[in-house]
Amino acid sequence: MQTNSQIEIPPFALKLRSEFPGGASFGTGFIVDYRERSWLFTCWHNIGPVRPGATLDLSGELTATHISFVASGTRLALEDRRIVGASIDGEPVDVAAIELSPHEKPPPPWFEGRREMTLEGFDFPSDFRVGGKDGGEMIIVPITRHYLWQGFPGADPSAPPVAFRAVDFPGSVSRHPWMLRYAPGGLPGTSGCPVQQLEGDRAHIAGIHVHHYASKDESLFRFEGKSSIDGRPIVAQASFEWGAAVPVELMYRAIDLATNEGVSVIALKKEDITP
Repeated sequence: MQTNSQIEIPPFALKLRSEFPGGASFGTGFIVDYRERSWLFTCWHNIGPVRPGATLDLSGELTATHISFVASGTRLALEDRRIVGASIDGEPVDVAAIELSPHEKPPPPWFEGRREMTLEGFDFPSDFRVGGKDGGEMIIVPITRHYLWQGFPGADPSAPPVAFRAVDFPGSVSRHPWMLRYAPGGLPGTSGCPVQQLEGDRAHIAGIHVHHYASKDESLFRFEGKSSIDGRPIVAQASFEWGAAVPVELMYRAIDLATNEGVSVIALKKEDITP
């Protein structure tokens, strides 16, 4: 399999339908077994209010009344349910963990907390090339991490998920350095999808995709690499599509500190999670 490209793999993400007073929306989520409980991980904006200016409201209020697994039709009432959110250094984080009872859990696959999975058939290139519109010299950029994400773009209930190989590289930045960064980085509707980190023949769930930056949106990257002509060190800037994910360790930490019922929004610090 080539990196930085769309691939065909079995589904491991779930298409979700959130019901709000007066309407509904679609999103992506996935199931994680953690601390002998089953959780639906997704984005907070799939269940809670977003204020003017796209600001998340983590007061603990929910605006969604139900969330459903589109494939199975299972419909979950959110009232009086254990739900965990989080903030980092006082800033809202767009993630939510929703506890499921055993009979609500959809068919596998599921993620088993920090347990690694075995993969076959993946290649791991050590670099990629970025060039200008007119060709000529290119910058060879080393790859620092390999990722795999899968989500459901758009609002068509029958549409299958899409999956992409993605990478991180020196020079990639975001407003929150503790978040995972990768390119290509998701599509509208894939917020809440699982991001796996790939290492050799092993993979583990690493993050929850929360935002896609199109090539015109806060995506000017500083690429650090070497010349494709003579190998000398060079630096270049280019507009580049990318995505950002909240480390899944943040949600594990929040669940550990949450109350045993109702909605809990846990105040964390960057030091509480592993970047």
